[in-house]
Amino acid sequence: MMSVSIVIPVYNAEQTIGMTLDKLLEQNYDKHYYEVILVDDGSKDQSISIIKDYVKKYSNIKLYVNSKNQGRSKTRNKGILYACNELLLFLDSDCIPKTKNFIKSHVEFHNKRKNSIGIGSVYFPETSQNPFDKFRDNRENIRNRRVNHANLDFVFLTTANMSISKKNMLDLGGFDEEFKYWGAEDIELGYRAFKKHLIIGMVDTEGDVYHYDERVDLETYTSRIFNFSKYNIPILLKKHPDIINYFNNYKLLEPISLFDKYLIKKIVIQLIIKNFHFIFAWFINNGWFINSKYSTSVYKLYLAKFYLQGVKERLV
Repeated sequence: MMSVSIVIPVYNAEQTIGMTLDKLLEQNYDKHYYEVILVDDGSKDQSISIIKDYVKKYSNIKLYVNSKNQGRSKTRNKGILYACNELLLFLDSDCIPKTKNFIKSHVEFHNKRKNSIGIGSVYFPETSQNPFDKFRDNRENIRNRRVNHANLDFVFLTTANMSISKKNMLDLGGFDEEFKYWGAEDIELGYRAFKKHLIIGMVDTEGDVYHYDERVDLETYTSRIFNFSKYNIPILLKKHPDIINYFNNYKLLEPISLFDKYLIKKIVIQLIIKNFHFIFAWFINNGWFINSKYSTSVYKLYLAKFYLQGVKERLV
């Protein structure tokens, strides 16, 4: 039986961490063959207290605490170093396994496919009626995408629900700790894995999770997009200059240059986004197209303005 270390970075997760641990303790997998490594990154709420109660009761649950907030990449890297087992399974503290075969699903994937990275899909709770949650569900749930689920592009890599052998993770060098903001460490890791010829594929549906990310509304998400553009993209491009060619949408939002391959497309798209943002905002605020096939496009065009604002800040 393959041994598994589940690595969970924790930050102010008092609302969800108990549910996550309860579901992990219910797994149809021998408790002697998996451990749960929780690394708290300076939580200000009751997360540590809640986890300590589990640590007292269950020998396979272990807690480590950062002396100060150090960011998700460094926190996950610490979890990797503390992990004792051959397979690493990364899970976010607000992600709840859908089934009791969550661990088994990831293990079976790796038993069949060596030198691969397993990805489980991430769903928003079915009870959510928030239109923005529905947009994010369509965007983040890879099973909804018309792509080859057995061999995914690196841009689909998500550490909210991901498994990889500890050996391969150490060979990759872990997570890049230079990224301080949301949305880049996953992509950058995926790109390095792609360059090392590791295959990214989806585990079966029993390895999927529900994402209870209740702290993120549309306003918070726009801030994430802005920071991603202003701070993370320059780091990505410095490390991997050709990576932008794999971003079908973002590459059209980057600065325009006279000899740009996508010059005309960039000019048209950026003019539309800058001059018609108020229309996309009106559609969203009034609920138009939310339940139609156009909703994803409307949200993307709305969010693109905040990416452009990040680009502008870079150039100042």
